[in-house]
Amino acid sequence: MHDRLWRQRRRLLLTFILCALAGALMPGDGAGGSMALALQVGVLGLTVSAIALVALPEIRWFIFKLAVLAPLCALVAQVFPGWVAVLAFLSGAVLLPSQPLSLDRVRLPTIMRSRCQVPVSLDEHTLWTKLYPHETNEHWDPFLRGIRLGGSEDTFFFVYEAMSKAGELQIPIKVFDVEPGVHFKTRDLSQPDASEGGPVIVTSHVIEARGDGALLTLMEATWRPMLWTAFSQWLDDYLGDHTDRMAALLE
Repeated sequence: MHDRLWRQRRRLLLTFILCALAGALMPGDGAGGSMALALQVGVLGLTVSAIALVALPEIRWFIFKLAVLAPLCALVAQVFPGWVAVLAFLSGAVLLPSQPLSLDRVRLPTIMRSRCQVPVSLDEHTLWTKLYPHETNEHWDPFLRGIRLGGSEDTFFFVYEAMSKAGELQIPIKVFDVEPGVHFKTRDLSQPDASEGGPVIVTSHVIEARGDGALLTLMEATWRPMLWTAFSQWLDDYLGDHTDRMAALLE
C-alpha cells in the first residue's frame, strides 16, 4: 500500500493543491478563515484520493477530474449564487471526460525521460536471462505467450494473447546497444516512426551487481510524446509502477 501511494505522490500532491486552492477561493471570514478552509478542503481531497487509490484505483482519474473542477466552481461561486456553482460542478462531473484523450492529438516537441532503479534478489546471470529477449519461456512477463525471431537478428516479436478474434497480439521489438549481461536497449517498432509524426520510445535496461542480488535500472526516453499520455504517465509514475511490478514478478 505504501509503495502504491508513493508512486502516486505527484497525483496526491496536485490533488491537495487543487482542493486547497478551491477552499481558498470559497467565501470565508477574512484571510485567516480562507486559509483554514483551504487547508481543510485540501486535506479532504488528499484523503479521498488516497483512499480511492488503495480501494478503487480505477476511479483515480474521476477523482482527479473532481479536483480540477473544484477551484473552477469556487470561482463561479464568487460571481453567481451557490446553487449555480453546485450545478456547474455536477454538470462537469457528468459531462467532462475523466481522461480527455483528444489531447493526444497534440505532440510535445521534446523528449520525455524517466528513470527508475530497484534491487532484485536474483543473481546477474538469472536476471539477464529473464530480461533479455530470446526464444524461451523464461521471460519475466507472465502475460507473454512467447518470443519469436523477426526478420533480422535484432528484431523480435513479443506475442501476447489478444482480447479479440485475432487470438494473439504481436509487438515487434528492436534490440540494440547490447553489452551481454550488463545492458541493452529496446525500441517498440509498433509505434509510428518519427518521420510519420509518431513517437519513438527507447527503453534501456541496466544490470549491476549488488551484494547477493542485482540492481536493475530502467530508463525510458520518448521522442515527441503525446500530450495527455506524457502527463498521465508522469502523474502515475508509470515507469516506477512498471519497474516495481517487474521486480515483484522476477522474484
